[in-house]
Amino acid sequence: MLRIHQLSTSAALLLFSFFLISNRLYAKEKPIPAGELLTMDYLVKNSFAEALLQYKQVEDSLRQNPSNAKALWRMGLIYFIIAVRDKNYLPKCLEAWDNYLQYYPNDPFALWNRSFVKNYFKTGDACADLKSALLILKKKHLPKEPEELWNCLKKTKK
Repeated sequence: MLRIHQLSTSAALLLFSFFLISNRLYAKEKPIPAGELLTMDYLVKNSFAEALLQYKQVEDSLRQNPSNAKALWRMGLIYFIIAVRDKNYLPKCLEAWDNYLQYYPNDPFALWNRSFVKNYFKTGDACADLKSALLILKKKHLPKEPEELWNCLKKTKK
């Protein structure tokens, strides 16, 4: 009787281990970004006034903890919304994404957001960031638009 109990306990542990391993593999298949991804819809859903209200709170949070991933991410999003209205904030927006990537260099979603910003404002090498993101992540996990950004991956005919 004891031997049957040991076998069933071993089987349960083996099944549980398999479950944990399969969940980790699945998690690698469907990664979750640290925050919202920049898209054209993001612009529609988020207002300049709201970004200005959030700016001070996020800035204070970063003073307390400069490596706070959530605050670094929010700062990049906030500066993007502000830069759409005031282009003088574009360098701060790119700097915010650079700061995030300094602490979390292999985050493909942050690379996407920086790529989106560069593409939107037609500055820097947006395609290089997109290519870097795709080295880490499958294409299906990134937004499908703007199409012009994705077009940079197409080989040019000579």
